[in-house]
Amino acid sequence: MTKIKKQSGFTLIEVVIAIAIFSVLGLGCYKVVHGLALARDTMTQNAEAMRRLSKAINTINMDFSQLTPRKVLDENGHSIPSLDTHGDYAVEFSRIGVPNPLMVKRAQVSRVAYAFKEEIDKSELKQYKDDTVMLDMIGDGKRGYLLRYVWPVMDRGNDEKPAMKIVLAGVKSFEIKFMDDKKGWNEEWPVGSKDNQSLNVLPYVIHLEINTDKYGIVERSFVVREFPPPLTSE
Repeated sequence: MTKIKKQSGFTLIEVVIAIAIFSVLGLGCYKVVHGLALARDTMTQNAEAMRRLSKAINTINMDFSQLTPRKVLDENGHSIPSLDTHGDYAVEFSRIGVPNPLMVKRAQVSRVAYAFKEEIDKSELKQYKDDTVMLDMIGDGKRGYLLRYVWPVMDRGNDEKPAMKIVLAGVKSFEIKFMDDKKGWNEEWPVGSKDNQSLNVLPYVIHLEINTDKYGIVERSFVVREFPPPLTSE
């Protein structure tokens, strides 16, 4: 009579224990991978936010470091100071150094303005309809925004409207002040009389404060004119 050999294998308890061990290991690996993915996404978002802030600061630096004493005419033929805070914007000014990569024959001076708005109408942002990065930055239109305006010509007509771009989102406030010849700070410019001569007078120093959600208060100062040397008595 032939003997039947007993086959070796896993018992039911061993199989259950093995499954439990692999389940625990799999759950641990999932948590590690999920944590790494979240860390990667956070780093990507932070890098993108820093890139946007750096780009905004670079735009501001380019504008405010190239101010020029050139007044303009509004649609009614009235003179507007070369730098003005009495209009519809936080500040409006003339600047030189207009980028011209195509070497088109045009003026080298442009009229620029900055404004802060707590909310913007997304229907007005047609220029960003295919820009997913910008649309993500804009969000629901209620994040607080620093806006930049550029006019197509210096002396505007009745139909000359500025083009608007978003410089930075997630802005709580935007403040600007100007140092006069007495080294005093003013929240508006021009200060005092507005005769023809004062329309082209620029402040000595401009100081900006941008209060952001993510980075707190970002400050920039620009020396526009040097103070004359003090008089020396012989």
